[in-house]
Amino acid sequence: MKKIYYIPLFISIFLLVSCASPDIQLLDESDLYKEPVINEEPGKASDQLVIWTVSDIFQNSLPAFQEKYPDIEIEIEVIDKNRAVSMYLDSLIAEKTPDLFVIPDDQLGAFQGIGGLENLLDEPYFDEDFLSKRPEGLINEYIHEDKMHAVPLLFFPYVTYYRSDILSQHGYPSEPASLSNYMKKPEHWLRMARTLANEGHYIAESDPMLVELALRTSNFVNEEYNYIGEQPPFDDVISAAVSISEENLSPYLNIWDERGKEALRNNELVMIYHASYLSEQLANWVPEQKGKWAVAALPFNLTGIDRKSSMSIAVSSYSTNKEIAWEFAKQVSNDMLGMYQYPLNDPFFANDDLQPVLWNQVEKEIPGKPSMIDQEIRQLWELALKNFQNGEKITDYSVQSVHENVIEQIRQDQKALQNYIADN
Repeated sequence: MKKIYYIPLFISIFLLVSCASPDIQLLDESDLYKEPVINEEPGKASDQLVIWTVSDIFQNSLPAFQEKYPDIEIEIEVIDKNRAVSMYLDSLIAEKTPDLFVIPDDQLGAFQGIGGLENLLDEPYFDEDFLSKRPEGLINEYIHEDKMHAVPLLFFPYVTYYRSDILSQHGYPSEPASLSNYMKKPEHWLRMARTLANEGHYIAESDPMLVELALRTSNFVNEEYNYIGEQPPFDDVISAAVSISEENLSPYLNIWDERGKEALRNNELVMIYHASYLSEQLANWVPEQKGKWAVAALPFNLTGIDRKSSMSIAVSSYSTNKEIAWEFAKQVSNDMLGMYQYPLNDPFFANDDLQPVLWNQVEKEIPGKPSMIDQEIRQLWELALKNFQNGEKITDYSVQSVHENVIEQIRQDQKALQNYIADN
């Protein structure tokens, strides 16, 4: 069995600070800063449960929890997302923390392997029934051998929205399961893109959108801190973006502006890749197309959630109410999970039930793991994405340049982390 390693907190702080911009004014140095509530006396029992979060998503869960624990006062502090990592880590170093941290999933890597968060696989936290109800692929992202320091709180699987009627008219699979299977092979997806484009139908908004799809759903490194951006499925998505760019196989638009909505209405854009929260919005945009849209898995065997909008929750080791904090975390997580546990029959979509599609997108293995060098990699890719959105052509050369920049940027931190693992 492999050993589990804890990276000292000072290493994590160093890695995070080393890639921060020196030109950004810290929130706690500005007039907008409000000192958050913390546990002032670690170890002393308290009748207050303090939660730090980047968004207050708990209001629907509070009445039931407070009915069960009427003597517990809930204090929810909303923290600016841009400052969440540094504020959370600072509180852990000072050992003055809230009881619970809500962590945006695109920042989860900053907390992997550090001290100060409870292992939720240990007693008294371990709850086999709770864990077994979560999608296996998603849960496995949180587990490093016998350690798990956070659990999914709110998550949105990424899926394919498509016009089943138009695909059927052109001889392509229109049933969700059949289309999902067909699109696993990049060559199938590209063939469909070419055929439909010749008929004035497009299966990608733009080539930068495909790059964004990969960035929003993927991990960047594996457990050994090896960069996996040059491997499938990430590389397959980026290669598809290169082909779309080279062959002009997209209308180059954005569904969130009027031109994009018009492309939906006039049957120009017939496939979208997005988080599951788009369902209601799509029905509002094109109500006349009810029953013509369906939902399938992502192409290229890509799986995952929208890391920008999903969140996890962790119990602080310095909490004075650890067990009650864990009960709160489980309740709100269960409340959020409810949207994926039961049949979901939306008459706007041709699917008999949307639930299996959404669940399967996070039940399957998600390559890689969150890591503390994610932000270095993400910054380089997001800079490249901005350049692509501003007109730079996506080519094999430009993509390879990003890969090389990433490898060079993380080289020293990657080596330090790998050496630390080897020495321990």
